[in-house]
Amino acid sequence: SYFRERLTRLDLFRGSEVSGRVLEASAGASAGIVATVVTNPMDVARTRLQVEGRAKDGGTLRSTLVEVWSKEGPGSLMKGVNARIMATVPSSVLIITVYELVKRLSVRKSVP
Repeated sequence: SYFRERLTRLDLFRGSEVSGRVLEASAGASAGIVATVVTNPMDVARTRLQVEGRAKDGGTLRSTLVEVWSKEGPGSLMKGVNARIMATVPSSVLIITVYELVKRLSVRKSVP
């Protein structure tokens, strides 16, 4: 992909097989962080709906997001993001590195 090509041009990721693993691990960590930060506001709203029982009263995700934003401010939608990052990044790193390993191992040798 474009980003992989750009990152491999950096001196940090040149050369050895180990640096390729570092690239994969950092890509997995970055993907995990981005996904967590983007989805955290929806997770906060979902948790509020479940805990406060608003789902039974017809509360929606959108109305909960608007209410939290207006009453507590935009920063409140990022509550718990650090804990979620610490929980999701290791699994993201593992998923990406194992995927890349399986992909490398499953490549067919050329058929004569």
